[in-house]
Amino acid sequence: MDDLRGGRGATREPLRLIAIDDEADWCSLLASTARLLGYTLDAASTLEEAVLKIQEAEQRERPYHGAIIDMNFEMGKRKIELPRGKEVVQYLKSKHTYLACIMVSGAGVSPETVLDLRDDFDLDYYLRKDHFDIETFDHSLQKAIRRARGGRAGGHYAQRLQQLLKQWHSIYLRTYENLAVAHERKALKGVDVDVATLNEIERYEAELHEARAHIKELEQQMTAAEAR
Repeated sequence: MDDLRGGRGATREPLRLIAIDDEADWCSLLASTARLLGYTLDAASTLEEAVLKIQEAEQRERPYHGAIIDMNFEMGKRKIELPRGKEVVQYLKSKHTYLACIMVSGAGVSPETVLDLRDDFDLDYYLRKDHFDIETFDHSLQKAIRRARGGRAGGHYAQRLQQLLKQWHSIYLRTYENLAVAHERKALKGVDVDVATLNEIERYEAELHEARAHIKELEQQMTAAEAR
């Protein structure tokens, strides 16, 4: 079995990780533990910041191997619970299929929830913050990265395409519903429609166009895979 670790005598390139979490102390602990294992870890407190760092890493041809994602996010004074973590995983998996995603939380969740996250959002591993130690962290990374890589090989390829197609259909439907609401708001305001609403409509239309393109591309890939 391949050893993915960069430390402990391994000859492979050290793993590059990104933590998506708004808790500075937790990110600092992750970074310190990563260094002990011979890995590198960057932190992002928002999805937007994480996306920029992921894109920059890809442009340098040094992409991240794994993302460690907080199940809950504190955004200003408003607490966004479980759906936020799901949305982050869904977004990352739809655009960066190679990236292993590990979700963490302060409190344990049921095995059924973890299975749902794996089956519906393609989560690679789940880790509890209160059960964290260097060995558990390393084990979680190893398992998650192997799962992410395995999903792109052999008989898993068609299944992975189906999962991605399902995710993009979900993104398309959610964006379509948001666009409909924005158009309804525009109609109600009439000539007094504000610039923010118009910009929102333009953004949703662009997102719909992108989603259609991804869906079409995935459908073509599935057709080609079935013809093999």
